[in-house]
Amino acid sequence: MAAPEKLKSIRITSPQKIEELLRKVAISGSPLIIKPNATPGVSVRGRAVPDSENSNGKCLKIANISARGFEHLSKNYEAGFQIEFVLASIKIVFVTTLVCFQENACIVNFPTLLESIERRKEARIPALGNSRAYMSLTSWTPDACDSATIPFFESSRDLVSLIMVGDISAGGLSLVSRFPAVCRALSSTNKVESALFHLPMQRPLKITAAIRWTKKTSELTAAKGSADREIISYRFGVQFLDVSDEVTKSLKQFLASAALADAI
Repeated sequence: MAAPEKLKSIRITSPQKIEELLRKVAISGSPLIIKPNATPGVSVRGRAVPDSENSNGKCLKIANISARGFEHLSKNYEAGFQIEFVLASIKIVFVTTLVCFQENACIVNFPTLLESIERRKEARIPALGNSRAYMSLTSWTPDACDSATIPFFESSRDLVSLIMVGDISAGGLSLVSRFPAVCRALSSTNKVESALFHLPMQRPLKITAAIRWTKKTSELTAAKGSADREIISYRFGVQFLDVSDEVTKSLKQFLASAALADAI
């Protein structure tokens, strides 16, 4: 197994550089995450915007905060906030305090320190909840008589042919299945010449991919009032090949949305 990738961290303490960077972020309208220090497990989405009323003040205005997020911030602001946003392959993190609240917005002080963290080249985003995604193979369709596939009615064959995605990056994804029938289709070749990639609220995307690794995992779950139950899963690492502009654009939109999916 490859060693974990080490991420580089750089601290920016120059007031001039901090002010210059945060003003550029406001002008560009960058999306960001606000985490109250009192409740670090809860993230609130927002967007940096120019603040015409405080053009000379050293503060950052964060707007586009949802009603639920605004309520949470207003109850947990006293210990300050941690702000996170992404610039290309760099994640910027800083801790700050509140100046004031405005309608669906808040203004925070410029910090004395920014931490610049180099992100993984291709960060993987879990495909969960409303960010579920699937892949289907044009060369494989489930057989209702095959005991190794999920039981289904003929009318739902198209749904059963969808293989669930575990996580996604700009360069590939992992597939997860509880039934071994799909293993025969994926393990019989190292290259998938034709597949369809299904992202939420988008039409299926045609892709070519390579199968880089396969793994069988076993997990014991405790069942109330009975013996532990073993759950077996089959996982596959998939690398995109010859990615089209359409796929690249759709992936960027999906990854940006999925990265903020847990924020309120």
